[in-house]
Amino acid sequence: MELNNPMLDWSAFGRWIDETKGSMSNRELARRVELSPTQVGNIIDAKSRTTYEMVIKLAQAIGKSEREAFMVLGAEKPSMSKEDVEIISASRSVPPGRRAEFVQLVKAAASVYQAAGV
Repeated sequence: MELNNPMLDWSAFGRWIDETKGSMSNRELARRVELSPTQVGNIIDAKSRTTYEMVIKLAQAIGKSEREAFMVLGAEKPSMSKEDVEIISASRSVPPGRRAEFVQLVKAAASVYQAAGV
């Protein structure tokens, strides 16, 4: 089943795949999901859309859940708080090598606010 909804954000999905796969090459990702490297590159560059099944395969190949993949696409509304969604969105602008530090800072800030009763 192809996902043709014009409201889906294929650019965000492609960026998410590209950032989340880390140092994995497009060739390796393609091998894992049984596509050509060109097809994977076109998905990452949002030049082509893909199927429901391939969204799931791509998510699994990079160690993410299908739910997260569909959330990135905009196909599923998150069941998180608005603040959680904002934090996740903000984390995407943090370089991959610094995300662990970002998470620690957010957790520390949350603890301070919780202790202060805010």
